[in-house]
Amino acid sequence: MSFKLCALRSGSRGNATLITTDKTAVLVDCGISLSALKAELSCFNVSINDLDCVLITHEHNDHISGLNKIALHTPIVCHDRTYAELSKKVGYLPNRRNTDNFDLGFEIGDVTVQPFRIPHDAAYPVAYSFYHNGEKISVATDIGHINDGIVNNLKGCNLLLLESNYDDKMLNEGSYPYYLKKRIAGQTGHLSNADSGLLLKKVFGARLNTVLLGHISQENNTPFLAKDNAEKTLASLNPNVSVFTLSQNEKSLLFEVK
Repeated sequence: MSFKLCALRSGSRGNATLITTDKTAVLVDCGISLSALKAELSCFNVSINDLDCVLITHEHNDHISGLNKIALHTPIVCHDRTYAELSKKVGYLPNRRNTDNFDLGFEIGDVTVQPFRIPHDAAYPVAYSFYHNGEKISVATDIGHINDGIVNNLKGCNLLLLESNYDDKMLNEGSYPYYLKKRIAGQTGHLSNADSGLLLKKVFGARLNTVLLGHISQENNTPFLAKDNAEKTLASLNPNVSVFTLSQNEKSLLFEVK
């Protein structure tokens, strides 16, 4: 049975990731418009009514800007504290799915979902790991710093979508005001290329065959720098791991875990 991922968008302009099996379709975040989402899903013969749920990582606008409209059609899953913030921003979500013991994980169709905490400046930010037929996909962005919980949850991936937001030199020498630079590089901000590489070293395992680098800043990074850093990190571990960069303007390839 198939287990696939397509990053419809990844970055400060919007985030949305589609994960599917033959029986299940899950969207991680909805930071794009309903019309854009419909257009992208149609490429896979999927409609918004085919989505089993939308999983929300946190309440920042680039992850939820399309949520108020898709919530009319699709169940929304998130932590209670995130839902409280969403309610302030987008109002009542009629199709929220109540998930008891959210942090312990749950089933969506034939996919097991395991949320885990990440350090970011939001109410209750999480990343997600997905399990199907013994295979594992993880989606982890908006990470302020590396901790043991993140490392433990990302180990054993076949496919890993990981943040590589900024290049230290570009951020430090760039035009952003000091407060914003401090926020991005802070303990609840984002991962630099160097930190992303360090995290890859910590979570690398024999099963890992594909790394997708996401949430790449257009102002403080380049896809080349992000990819070059990751490939150099992985070269001594397994040079056969495929590394791809994701865009905030167009969808990625469709990646299948086998």
